[in-house]
Formats: sequence, C-alpha cells, structure tokens
Amino acid sequence: MITVLVDRLLKSAQLDLTHGIEWTINSPININRVGVAIRNGIDETNEGFGDGWSYRVDMNKEDDYHLARIVYFINHPEEIKGVEVDNVIVADRYHCSVMPNAKITDGHHRLMAAKHLDLEKIDIRYGGRSDILDYLTGDSDSEPTNMLA
Repeated sequence: MITVLVDRLLKSAQLDLTHGIEWTINSPININRVGVAIRNGIDETNEGFGDGWSYRVDMNKEDDYHLARIVYFINHPEEIKGVEVDNVIVADRYHCSVMPNAKITDGHHRLMAAKHLDLEKIDIRYGGRSDILDYLTGDSDSEPTNMLA
C-alpha cells in the first residue's frame, strides 16, 4: 500500500464532500449528514457494500446503511486503508486517453470517514500514472494537468 495525502486525493478525484456522494439517486450524503447521524446515535455496520470486482455491490442500500458504514470506519480508524484508486480513462473507438485525475474505485465510505476524522494521510492501493501518484503522496507539488494518449 501507498500513503497519500487525503486532501490531494479528494481534489484529484474531484470529490467535494461538502456536496456529498450519491449512493442513492438525489440523496447525497455529505460530511454534515455524517455529523448529524453521529449526534442522533446511528449504529455502525461493518457489512461491506461491495467493490464490483470481488463482492457484488448492492445498489439498493438506503442512506442509513451508508451513514452507518461511514460511522463504522470513524469508530475503527485502523480500518481506513486499502482505498482503491486508479485514473480516469476517456476512450472511444479510435483513441484512449488517461486523464490527469484520480478515480476512487473502492473505498468511498472509508474516505468519507477519513475526512470526518480530519486524517491527513491514508494508505491506498494505486494502479495509475506515476506523476499523479507523486502528487498524491506529496513527492511533487505539481498537480498533473495533461492527459496522456
């Protein structure tokens, strides 16, 4: 695993957690809703959501499940690791380009918990461009802007 800066990962992945993540259409869960759920005493759950590769993703989960899943990681910060990150790919029939952005492929609940806990760094699994990785780890302060064909 590779240690990266949380704020840079969020920026590169273009995730604004004040707006939120939509697991349920038209019902984004943002950092404020997480705080409200905690104040209201929501119970945590360690039942995984699925990753689309090894485990089937259940898209019918309600908002309370997602909030409880985030709370689980808040209560167990040692479990905030292994977020899977790749790069955005844009392709058509003739061309394929790797965009200068990270893409979270698994670990949105963990990432939301890391932000709630104000963690500076987390460990991820990464399979993308080295210049983006250098930016995410802090080895470079230059944010990649060019796409690779």
